[in-house]
Amino acid sequence: VSWDVVNEAIDDGSHTLRKSRWYETVGEDYVERAFELARKYAPDGTLLYYNDYNTAYPGKLKGILQLLEKLQAEGNIDGYGFQMHHRVLEPGMSMLRNAVKAVAATGLKLRVSELDVGIKKNTEEQFKKQAKKYADVMNLMLEYADQTEAVQVWGLTDGMSYRKYEYPLLFDASCNPKPAFWAVADPSQAFE
Repeated sequence: VSWDVVNEAIDDGSHTLRKSRWYETVGEDYVERAFELARKYAPDGTLLYYNDYNTAYPGKLKGILQLLEKLQAEGNIDGYGFQMHHRVLEPGMSMLRNAVKAVAATGLKLRVSELDVGIKKNTEEQFKKQAKKYADVMNLMLEYADQTEAVQVWGLTDGMSYRKYEYPLLFDASCNPKPAFWAVADPSQAFE
């Protein structure tokens, strides 16, 4: 259905490309060339995505938008994947809303490719806050339902997560659904 052609190319500290091995070996246009080759060799109908994290932060968002503009000019990109490895309070929903709105304005398809929401402690209060953040993200993406291809959670249970000490997923380590699961299943509920 789709390929993530390039992943995490924009530097966190600026709006420029990271100085990766690809950058050093192929050159400054390695992202464009990767998409050109992917378009050439992908099966017909395959959607080509660029995927990155920290999209909500203004400096990184600026670089991502500049890169997407270049890729669109060449006609070789179909969508953008948001990696949302977040915490309850960071980034704030206004930052997320601004980022999704800006990327959606490009006309590209959208996907949340990696979603998890960390909390500080394994408490009922924290689980409620986590559920609210999941519901807020789902409701935000539902605003762009006509462009959104998928929302994918980054793992199955807290015990299997690389962030297991932040209890970030929809199921606890014993595979029991958490309030966050119900928030994703029906984000119209009030999770305060």
